[in-house]
Amino acid sequence: MKTLVIDGQVFQSIARHRGMGRYSEYLVDAITRQSDYDQVYVVYSANNRAATDINVEAKTTFLDLKDANDGDIEVIEGHNKNVVNDFIKSLDVPAKDLDYLLLAAFQEPIVSVFPDNSKKHMIFYDLIPYLYPEQYMDKMPFDKYLRHFRQVFEADKLLAISHTAADELAVFLGIPRNKVVAIDGAPIRSAAKPRKPTGVTVPKRYILMPTGDDPRKN
Repeated sequence: MKTLVIDGQVFQSIARHRGMGRYSEYLVDAITRQSDYDQVYVVYSANNRAATDINVEAKTTFLDLKDANDGDIEVIEGHNKNVVNDFIKSLDVPAKDLDYLLLAAFQEPIVSVFPDNSKKHMIFYDLIPYLYPEQYMDKMPFDKYLRHFRQVFEADKLLAISHTAADELAVFLGIPRNKVVAIDGAPIRSAAKPRKPTGVTVPKRYILMPTGDDPRKN
């Protein structure tokens, strides 16, 4: 039975209603509606009380997953891997028929891990903090950020959201090109049509900053 298990902890994080969370929700919805998987699971942390209100046709399960606030990240990784491995064993699906997808491996304080017996897939956004450490080192837990690269090298397939991200993986990390697929942002049509806001006057000259006040992203 062809099975997909998705690490859904991003939906319990501060990124839930930001670009990464919204994108992940549409992606999971598209996968459940359009793929040929026989069953799809979304895995959450039972230790996180944040709402998991995504509306997708998938089975959900809550596991004893800990995050980086619970101690040393390598110890937490070992704990979470044991928990995920036990869940995968309970599904009784051969590794060749089971895909495991990480949606946001670098989102703090999530500690996402791959199980041992599955095909390992990962959405990859960018190498920005790694390439611009002077700008980001004092704005984030940089040592924890670097430790998340373990999953990049462990993945069987990296789904880069752009050709630039795919090139960065090859050029700066030496990831073999055959392990990377550029999905071009995987544009997904929303089921709801956007509504024009009322009471807003747009001047003739303006700056659109959809990613906030980060000059590099704009």
